[in-house]
Amino acid sequence: MSVKIKITKKDKGGKIENDQNNLQDEIVKDNESHLFVKKDLATNNKTVLTKDANTENRTMSENEMSQKLTEIYENDNGDMPDMQLFEKSKHNNFLRAFFVLIFAVIFFVAMAWVGFFVIQPNVKFSEDNIILTMSGNENFLSGENGTYRIRYKNPQDIALHNVVLEIRYPKGFVFASSTRPTMDDNHDSWKLGDIEAQGSGYIDVVGSIFGDINSEQSFRLFLNYVPENFSSSFQKVTSLTLTSSENLVNVEVQMADQVVAGLDTKIKIIVSPASDIPAKNVTISCDSDSFTFKSSEPKTESGKDCQWNFDSLDAPQEINVSGFFTEDKENGNKFSIIVKNWISSERSGDGYVLATALKNVTLSNLDTVYSLVVNGTAGSFDLQPGDTVIASIFIKNNGESVLKDAKLKFVIDAPASNNRSILDWTRLDTGDVEGDIVGQKISDDVRRGTITWDKRHIANLKAIMPGDEVKVNITLPIKTSNDLTLSDYAAYLMNISSELSYTLNDKPETISSNKMDIKLISDLKMTTQDDIGEDVGGNTVHKISWLLTNSFHDLKNIEISTDLYGDISVDESKIVVPAGTITYDKEQKKLLWKIDQMPISVDVLATQFEVKMLSDNPTQKNLTSKPFVKAFDDVLQQDIQVFGQEVLLNSSVQ
Repeated sequence: MSVKIKITKKDKGGKIENDQNNLQDEIVKDNESHLFVKKDLATNNKTVLTKDANTENRTMSENEMSQKLTEIYENDNGDMPDMQLFEKSKHNNFLRAFFVLIFAVIFFVAMAWVGFFVIQPNVKFSEDNIILTMSGNENFLSGENGTYRIRYKNPQDIALHNVVLEIRYPKGFVFASSTRPTMDDNHDSWKLGDIEAQGSGYIDVVGSIFGDINSEQSFRLFLNYVPENFSSSFQKVTSLTLTSSENLVNVEVQMADQVVAGLDTKIKIIVSPASDIPAKNVTISCDSDSFTFKSSEPKTESGKDCQWNFDSLDAPQEINVSGFFTEDKENGNKFSIIVKNWISSERSGDGYVLATALKNVTLSNLDTVYSLVVNGTAGSFDLQPGDTVIASIFIKNNGESVLKDAKLKFVIDAPASNNRSILDWTRLDTGDVEGDIVGQKISDDVRRGTITWDKRHIANLKAIMPGDEVKVNITLPIKTSNDLTLSDYAAYLMNISSELSYTLNDKPETISSNKMDIKLISDLKMTTQDDIGEDVGGNTVHKISWLLTNSFHDLKNIEISTDLYGDISVDESKIVVPAGTITYDKEQKKLLWKIDQMPISVDVLATQFEVKMLSDNPTQKNLTSKPFVKAFDDVLQQDIQVFGQEVLLNSSVQ
């Protein structure tokens, strides 16, 4: 605080007294400042020193101190001023500092506003900062339903326009739904529009994934967009890899530690679920180069040895198989089981492997190995008129003694009408080992044919030496509706067997082969014709015709289905169907033709539809899958199935 001293003479008491009173009122205010005026003194090179208590010093006397103060404050004429009289300073430093602070704050706020809104620098965009992710169950079970979430975010201060999200599904993925509508029937793209600065969102995709055990599949995502103030488009790419490492089913194979080559062997196959998720459209099949299948419980699929189908595997399934093994020195004696599932019940394509099991078989040999195999199997199966019976008889002497004067018989019973067999014996082929053929009437509906070989026909049958082998092949066609009237044949079962007799160590022995039952199902056939043309717009149009023929047994509940491939369209208004109904599923691209019945009095049914190619794909080979034909044979009282011919691109099917 500075104080300016005002010196006033005491000429009039009243005036001085008033000034003193005024001055005292002003001094009591805290924030007042005063100014002292110091009188300069002449120096005489004398210095007053003060030292600390530890040193000697000289203390001024009171008189000296008083004299010095008098010299400081006396006025020009040597009088002392009245110290009670002061002149107040009129300016206030606190207020001045306050106003300076307010002005500075206003100034910097203004400068900040100008910096952000007037001279703001350009906002920078980086495509690396765009966030695109996909999450979900990365360890899947084949056929399992799952939800996969796609997240996208724009963490920048610039908007994105014309945003489109695209996805490439794994091979085995089946789309079910999504939380936002897709752009088309392919269900693989979404139009997101604009994503504002700092904006984000997500889409949930629901579907089923199918795949082989211990395989990998991947989703691939593409986010296409145009940043604000840009004219070109950008793309963000990411992927999600899925693996299938957990078993959906368990497989167990039970059989003897050692089996005798050539003798019937019992095998038990147990397939059980390994998860709470039941496997759908399951097929269990066995495979072995040294095993010959004879029979099983439950029975195999019609016409397919060692294969069993199950709609759902929600409980353990036990399969009992009967057959025999022969030695396979090249590949070893192995018996394997493969469990697969399919997306649909039609089981088209290769399917997806759920589990496998392999059993190494140890063989012990008999002296004589003898087996009969027909059309690749030693068990029962189905054939149609027009098919061919292909049989093989195999003999091997594993003993140390000679098999003398061997005689071999092949016996086949088949449907007949008016003493005419349904087998075409005029086209019998036994290679270079012709035998004696004898025909025999068993009943009005069945005739037997027997072929016999001995040493006259096959020289080795006179003496089959140890280690020697004898093999006979027989092919015998079945007649068609072009050869006879199939509806005249009431029977439908064929029986095939074989017998080997010989002398061993002067004792006669006879070995009978396994016996096989072969069902003759109806002669249902399907042919496909594809006529290729163009519409007025220049698009390729395939006019496809399906033709069904049947003349053996009455049929019911006929269904023909096929899958269509590529960028195509089907005009349902142009479908021609004189019998039954045809529906086209645009989402699944599946065509289905249903017919309630087809008696033998109606031996031909046809339909026609057009498939337009909207765009060309140079890598596409098939326009359709093989048509799958299923029907109920009213005579056999069982379902039968056949396949038609697929439509290939760049070729005409006749």
